Amino acid sequence: PKATPFRRVWCCFEEGVVTLTERGLIGQGTTRGEQRRAIASLAARDGKDGRLQPLFLDIATCEQEKVHMLLQGLSHAERVQQEIHKRDPSKPCGWDMKSERERQFPIEVIREGLSIAITTSSASQEIDKTRILNALSGRSIAQLDGTVYMNHDNFNVVNHVLRATFSIAGLRRVAEQDEDLANDMDSFAHAIAQDITRQSLRLQLGKETCLRNVNCVLRAIGNLTNMQHLHLTLTGCKGITDDTELDCIRTLEQLETLSLDLSRC
Repeated sequence: PKATPFRRVWCCFEEGVVTLTERGLIGQGTTRGEQRRAIASLAARDGKDGRLQPLFLDIATCEQEKVHMLLQGLSHAERVQQEIHKRDPSKPCGWDMKSERERQFPIEVIREGLSIAITTSSASQEIDKTRILNALSGRSIAQLDGTVYMNHDNFNVVNHVLRATFSIAGLRRVAEQDEDLANDMDSFAHAIAQDITRQSLRLQLGKETCLRNVNCVLRAIGNLTNMQHLHLTLTGCKGITDDTELDCIRTLEQLETLSLDLSRC
């Protein structure tokens, strides 16, 4: 797969709008009237106070005539299974189904996602890139054709959030598969550690597998000081030997909810 959406500015723009909206970073610094209506309307989708739910960032690719998808949430079948699991915990969990399905996502595509950089993306028309980057940085309509502030914080946020999204999706694949993927763990964990605006994380690892570098993943999570909601499943993970390896989680001072499954560790 060529992973074109990581390199084309229009694709990055759509990914960036979803990303910044989810983090509440669109609409800051300028008034609603100064921003493009499309972005302003998307910024109002936060699921709060009766507003529309935020958009999801789902990724699909095709390899050897087989379609693979990374979903921000559960598929319909997985949601149904999750409801069954709630009624009968002996039944498979919807999140386990999701984890198993996404293990098949091509690792080469995920690696491309770890290097995404919106400011170096390409466009058929250079003016399109200028306007898109200025829009993402919150410039007014009158300023869209102006010089782009390449060091604007929003660009780093977009890059870090998207890289972490792919890292989280690929962690289980990297940890459970062939030995030649073990070296990827550090770069995947680093992508997570840089996503410092993240407030919520649901990570499914384990299920009777040996996670080689689980400690570096835990340290990465410990760097996310804005984290408020953490759901971490490490069922059967033999990479954990005692609870001192979880000390990094204790440093998350803003944490409001914590779900931690260490069964059979």
